[in-house]
Amino acid sequence: MAAFVPFDVMVVSTNGVVRVAVLGDLDCASAPRLGQVLARLADDRRDIVVDLRSTEFVDCAGIGAIADAYDRRRRRGEGLVLEAPSEAARRVLELTGLAEHIPTTEDEGCGSSAQPG
Repeated sequence: MAAFVPFDVMVVSTNGVVRVAVLGDLDCASAPRLGQVLARLADDRRDIVVDLRSTEFVDCAGIGAIADAYDRRRRRGEGLVLEAPSEAARRVLELTGLAEHIPTTEDEGCGSSAQPG
């Protein structure tokens, strides 16, 4: 049996970029929380980077939260980038076709003012 991984979302703001670090499984139980954090940032003029390096499981609810946020940002002419998706997250993004639409980077960034999401 897999070990329980607590879910958290950390928001880090630095140099005109808002980095949203997703920690733990992104599933039907946790996706609404990520969705709320990303919805609060929808009108932010800064670039949004969603860091998926610590996400080992993503289901359709998690993908939905990411896709909704990307669509809201795109309609407002603002950017959203996925940073360093884990192998599991990348696989789901590819299977759903989102990997072709949402920009992805492997670059690591660092922030200075973390706030719980």
